[in-house]
Amino acid sequence: MAPVTEPAGGPDEPGGGLQKLAKDGVLGLAGAAVSAVLNVVLVLVVIRSAGKEGAGVIFAVTSLFLIASTIARLGSPTGLVYFLVRARTSGRVDTLRQVLRTGLVPVVVASVLVALLIVGFAPTLASWIAPTDSAAAQAPLRLLALLLPAAAVSDTLLMGSRGFNAMRPLILVERIGRPVAQVLLTGAAILLGWKGTSALTSAWAIPYLLSAAVAGYWTLQLIRRTERRADVRPLAGSGGGREFWRFTAPRALQSIVQIALQRLDIVLVSALRGPADAAVYAAVTRFLVFGQLGAQAITSAIQPRLSALFSAGDVAGASRVYQVSTCWLVLLTWPVYLSLAVFSRQIPELFGRGYGAGTAVLVVLAGAMLVATGSGLVDVVLAMSGRTTWTLANSILALTVDVTLNLILIPRIGILGAAIAWAGAIVANNLVPLTQLGLAMRLHPFGRGTVLAMGTALTWLAAVPVVAGLLFAWTAPVLLVAMALGTVGYVLTLWRWRSVFELDALRGAGRRTALVTAQS
Repeated sequence: MAPVTEPAGGPDEPGGGLQKLAKDGVLGLAGAAVSAVLNVVLVLVVIRSAGKEGAGVIFAVTSLFLIASTIARLGSPTGLVYFLVRARTSGRVDTLRQVLRTGLVPVVVASVLVALLIVGFAPTLASWIAPTDSAAAQAPLRLLALLLPAAAVSDTLLMGSRGFNAMRPLILVERIGRPVAQVLLTGAAILLGWKGTSALTSAWAIPYLLSAAVAGYWTLQLIRRTERRADVRPLAGSGGGREFWRFTAPRALQSIVQIALQRLDIVLVSALRGPADAAVYAAVTRFLVFGQLGAQAITSAIQPRLSALFSAGDVAGASRVYQVSTCWLVLLTWPVYLSLAVFSRQIPELFGRGYGAGTAVLVVLAGAMLVATGSGLVDVVLAMSGRTTWTLANSILALTVDVTLNLILIPRIGILGAAIAWAGAIVANNLVPLTQLGLAMRLHPFGRGTVLAMGTALTWLAAVPVVAGLLFAWTAPVLLVAMALGTVGYVLTLWRWRSVFELDALRGAGRRTALVTAQS
């Protein structure tokens, strides 16, 4: 059977393909931006409706749910992307269903088992994560457990769809559809007077049922379309999964560690300081998602691309993708994190009185995220090069730093301690793999565009507002004017050096993305 390959310039062709990468990145960014805005809107609605204590309970139980869902996924989404890309590019389209079964069936089994454990230990878990109001946490925990299999299957299929060179399932369902449904259902519950923790938690979780159904249907269509184009019959039987799970097992553990790094601090703050402090911490840290959306978009675009490049042995091509994607990541995210630091006094006021402690949290975490994004998607590069055990070890080290510092600092200095712990983990989880990648493969993210992007952001969006604050006052009007002027300078500099930043590829991608959106 002749190999089935992508068209010239496609994402699976070694070398080139920056415009395709940019197109997928723009699509991902648009979806992630919508998701980020809806996420913050949802947090504001919950806090205003449920109050500090109620919101803290909701944030704690949903964080635990997301950790449990990640455990149940077993790292399968990464394995699906890796092996679906390999099957397509090597001409083994007949094995696509086999790969999907290998990755999905264990997820279903694991999610049911984890759900049963949550139901059985709900009273214990509730008393731990919400010691001041454990009764309010028990019913939401049981409700979330019932929906855990749907969440695990939905996330696995939507993330795995990138292995078919398809971005729209992830964007339209995960990034837009489900968050819209969550906001609408939560708003409906509040209008009907259902403002308890169980009702609001249910409104947040029920959309996973719909997304799981849509994800299943869409994945089946992607498989059928690929098989029709290749004119092949699928293999019968379930096939062996030894190679799949040998690759995926380290990623399974790492994905658990990563979600723990993102969500465990909320649970620990609630357990050690109470749901009210957890509400403050969860509220202000939610703004970090506006910077993370850039990383999510670019990750979704480059992960299958890097997999194809490393499979073909094109290290030079992978290096170029790494450096260009890091440049774009800095251009997208540094303005966000610098803005969070500049307006760190004003942002907590959006949630009402008693949220002022979030100012120091924002400053600490914004600084840590500058380090993380400046390192590029180093974890993705390591994983797609096949060094999944390295990424696992790095993540375990970061989680150890996080948990240790949390247990030491939260009882002493509250949510600032949680921020310091998370910042330490973020820095460790980026600088260690950055060093490994440089020593092992001579890869690094610091191309000319990356360095220029960092300098541009710091000059216009950090130095300008700091000078304005020192000369005049650290008030919102002064900072807004300074940031507006800095933004103008930033944009003009980007235009002046657009060839260094590879922005022509992004511009072309933007035009094609608009056309794709209009046609859909």
